[in-house]
Amino acid sequence: MSGRDTPGELPRWRSRDAMRWTACRPAAWARPRWGALALVAAAAAAAVAAPETFGAAH
Repeated sequence: MSGRDTPGELPRWRSRDAMRWTACRPAAWARPRWGALALVAAAAAAAVAAPETFGAAH
């Protein structure tokens, strides 16, 4: 079949495909580190400010 994958067969990875795949990275703004940190800080502040209602917010 001239080097192509046959139907029902898993695709074959070639080294150039693997290199392209590993070169792809998410954009810097897509990293959730600061957003997750802000969410944890907000939850901690809510727990300190109103501990009796934190369970409902949780």
